[in-house]
Amino acid sequence: MRGTENMAEGHGSSQHGPGSGSNSTCGFGVWGHRAMSMEGDLEVNHDLHIQKSYLKCSPEADAAVINIREAQDEHDIIVIVSICLPSDTSMCTGLGLGQSPSSVRGLKEHTQITLRMARQKPAPTAASLLCSNTDSTKLACLGTCGKHISRMPQETGKTFPHSKQVGNYLVGKMINKGSFAKVMEGLHIPTGEKVAIKVIDKRKAKQDYYVLKNMKREPRIHQMIKHPNVVRLYETLETDNSYYMVMELCLGGDLLDRICDKKRLVEPEVRRYTRQILSAVEHLHCQGIVHRDLKIENFLLDENNNIKIIDFGLSNTARFEGLSQELLHTQCGSPAYAAPELLAHKKYGPKVDVWSIGVSMFAMLTGTLPFTVEPFNIKQLHQKMLIGEISPIPSDISPGAVHFMQSLLEPDPAKRPGVKEAIKDKWLNEGFTRKILNTAAYENRFCPCGLNPVVLNYMTHIMEFSLSEVINSLINNRPSPAMSSYCLLLKKLLRYQKNHKRAQEQANLESKSRKNEEKRRKKD
Repeated sequence: MRGTENMAEGHGSSQHGPGSGSNSTCGFGVWGHRAMSMEGDLEVNHDLHIQKSYLKCSPEADAAVINIREAQDEHDIIVIVSICLPSDTSMCTGLGLGQSPSSVRGLKEHTQITLRMARQKPAPTAASLLCSNTDSTKLACLGTCGKHISRMPQETGKTFPHSKQVGNYLVGKMINKGSFAKVMEGLHIPTGEKVAIKVIDKRKAKQDYYVLKNMKREPRIHQMIKHPNVVRLYETLETDNSYYMVMELCLGGDLLDRICDKKRLVEPEVRRYTRQILSAVEHLHCQGIVHRDLKIENFLLDENNNIKIIDFGLSNTARFEGLSQELLHTQCGSPAYAAPELLAHKKYGPKVDVWSIGVSMFAMLTGTLPFTVEPFNIKQLHQKMLIGEISPIPSDISPGAVHFMQSLLEPDPAKRPGVKEAIKDKWLNEGFTRKILNTAAYENRFCPCGLNPVVLNYMTHIMEFSLSEVINSLINNRPSPAMSSYCLLLKKLLRYQKNHKRAQEQANLESKSRKNEEKRRKKD
């Protein structure tokens, strides 16, 4: 499976290694909140608890946050959010406050929302808890959780082997290498968290027009998506000779190695992975994105054995729904995973990704690819796909799995199910109490209501980010120093809380065991 070549030369290497919104209440936590005023003809009758920093509109509406600026006075931090409303304001369902939507009257083309947050600071705790290398006067306002972030052990330049520093990152060992790019292990200096850094050699990229033209498309694609089964892009950097993409480091290895180690995967495992892949791809398609290079090599695993889709270097966007549908035509991807219509140089839509998922599912279940030709020949490969000349399927695979897999490998795209139809399959949902969450469950950007107040407080007090800078980056899903710092600090905090909870549970069990032992001794 690893030997499949990419049809678009210079496709970047992958990491292998260890607008609109929905209604949800927003609070910014540690500062508390007093009131919200609306500049413009918006009538609001509730206290602060802004549903989002932008209006909820229908998909056709084009309301978006266009600016966030911060002002301060003696008592408050004030964040002013400017919103560009659609020309047809009838498509707006309103800015909801609390649990009920507010009335929206006489909306103007540009509206500002002023978010006022009182500077309420928790009382400092014992100085003995403070980190020795952090200013105690700053830490005093963080509360216990904030101090935990500073006190957690982390790697530094002294302990992390590295060859150079780029921005806030130390560049360490190489994880993987491709024609024009390599993936390195990196360390984010401010947080001490490890990352993956994709390094594109701009000098080599200039040798291939397609690679050079689309070098920055991948970050733009990432900015449109946010899903638990898609690897996260934190930040991009650029020098004269290189372009850097700082991404989430997946510590569970890659799916290809998992298959090679086990020869083939058992059905429950394949079902779980396939559900996660379909969930992520549905999210992509709803954003108008076709991956075009889904394959086993582009599925990584995190520390919790969850799928992470990587490598959007060949992805593209188009409109697939409504009256003005657009189709793609570029021949790209890996031939063994490419749909027949793509190999035939026909125009195609998002169902090419469904075919690739079918090939990947076949590879997981059998340890082989469904269509192979020796020696390699694209025309013969295409012919095998059209007539359904598929590799042998082990007899112990259930009829439900075979039927579902064959439906994904339907050569006629008109008969092949789309992702929304595929996720309803009976076999796919066996043993799961809930259905695959649809894309509405995954916002394609951070919602202010979901931001962690401890991390925000730490970033503004210790790392000296402005609150508006952090919020602006997160709600626009923009790769930036603020984005990377927030995501990595949150990851660090959640890991600490998980380990702390586990340690407490273990301590409770040991305490209970000791008490039981003492009772037995007394009886004896």
